[in-house]
Amino acid sequence: MMKKEIFWDLFNDTFIPVALLQFDISKNTDDSYVEILETNDKMQSMIGSTAERLQVSDFWPSLMEAGSVEDKLIASINDFVCAADSKKIKFRVNRSKDKSESILIRLEDDIFGLVIITSDVNVHDNDELKVYLDLNIEAACIIEKNLHIRDCNKKFIQMFSLNDKTPESIHDLGIADDQLELIENQIKKQSGKDTLVIEFAFENDSEENRFLELKFFSDNQSTIMVVSDITVQKTTEANLLKQATTDSLTHLPNRGAFFESIEKKISQAETLGKNLILSMLDIDHFKLINDMWGHPVGDLVLEQLASILLSHKKPGLSFARVGGEEFVILIESDLENALKDIGTIKTDIDTFYFNTVGHVSCSFGVAERLEKETVKNFYNRADEAMYQAKRTGRNRIIVAKSEMSIFTSKYLDWSPNWNSGNPIIDAEHQELLEAGKRLIFSLYPSLEDNAYHEIDSLIKHTIQHFASEEAILEKIGFPQLKEHKQIHADLITKARKLEKAFYEKKLDEKTIFTFLIDDLLKGHIILEDSKYFAYIS
Repeated sequence: MMKKEIFWDLFNDTFIPVALLQFDISKNTDDSYVEILETNDKMQSMIGSTAERLQVSDFWPSLMEAGSVEDKLIASINDFVCAADSKKIKFRVNRSKDKSESILIRLEDDIFGLVIITSDVNVHDNDELKVYLDLNIEAACIIEKNLHIRDCNKKFIQMFSLNDKTPESIHDLGIADDQLELIENQIKKQSGKDTLVIEFAFENDSEENRFLELKFFSDNQSTIMVVSDITVQKTTEANLLKQATTDSLTHLPNRGAFFESIEKKISQAETLGKNLILSMLDIDHFKLINDMWGHPVGDLVLEQLASILLSHKKPGLSFARVGGEEFVILIESDLENALKDIGTIKTDIDTFYFNTVGHVSCSFGVAERLEKETVKNFYNRADEAMYQAKRTGRNRIIVAKSEMSIFTSKYLDWSPNWNSGNPIIDAEHQELLEAGKRLIFSLYPSLEDNAYHEIDSLIKHTIQHFASEEAILEKIGFPQLKEHKQIHADLITKARKLEKAFYEKKLDEKTIFTFLIDDLLKGHIILEDSKYFAYIS
């Protein structure tokens, strides 16, 4: 017997009126009643009642048109329920012009499934699974445990182009081996109700592959597989997803899609031991383009730039628009090869003639992902390198060497807590920190020539500031001026040693960082200089 759960799963959402009934049979027919366990919407509208319990003598007449059934049918209901597993009863349904039949299917000892057929359908008398095939408007088939197809309806034969023949096995349906394996496993599970979605290519179908939803209903003996073509639904979902993840102007992935993608790329790279390179690029003087020619021309520049990027698309190289005039390039490669790709892209942008505007340049920041580096820090390093390219002249590529640059930038930002109260000293302190930042970023490979200038600038600013500060401290009568001058002299000596090491190619980022943070900022401006703040106030 079919389980009541399987019966309900099969018929509930169909256009067919169905009900789950429990009979309590009494020797006195008048005392017998039927309890309605479940009715679908179609059945409720048919009997015009949502009552949970009706007398047997009331239930059948509520379905049947007067005079369409003999009195002896109601009188013999007890005998029918006690004896039959399933049986047809012909009658005319209330408010229906069609000849109708009622099929009772025994699900448990006292529980039956009631199916009302309101049209001329040829149904099998004693096979509840075949009843479903006959009634179902979807493509459906009955599959045995050995994967043999016992029967199927016409819709199923039409869907799989089977030339009006019932296939012997699911292997005859033309389904790809990997997807066929999924179906086989689902059938062998014999686990009640399950759903599976596969992508299927129909033979002689000029369209793209279709998506089929397969629903399985198993009763430990056989499985009904109901097949629905959900290609339209899937296509709609894909279009909505594309709209949500694609920039409407450039047709590149948008910011949200990029961050979702980079999370997956990082996970894959860590698993496979691959390098990831991230480049941020920003159109130089884009605001000026909008101001001079208007936003429609600015939009056209963005579209044409996106086209240039897409012309370089290949496996392991992807693009996205993450802001107004900001784009990203994600490359699965080592730094050397990635810089070649980025350099080629930059050359194509530089030589392209943009409509109305002419030639346009971009500033690029590049970062190689560090071991166990977060997405946020990886992105920030590339972004900071791009802004450094802006600050140092634009139309160039800056490579972030490590996390040190971001760390340095963060800790060399001026804090109001460091103000001494003297505007000259405070202004010079801030200029020292800015000179330190410029020096750190000048250590990028592409700015090595600038570094000679920046280290010289830092030393000159330091000497000038120390002289100015000492004059101010002497004027206010700072009692520890002699010791303070000696600290200044020691710092200048150390700075000169750094300069010498740089020219000898012995200077690294860590040494510069230590000098700026530990010696100049923390050791001098924060600790030593704070000793004279009280005298200034």
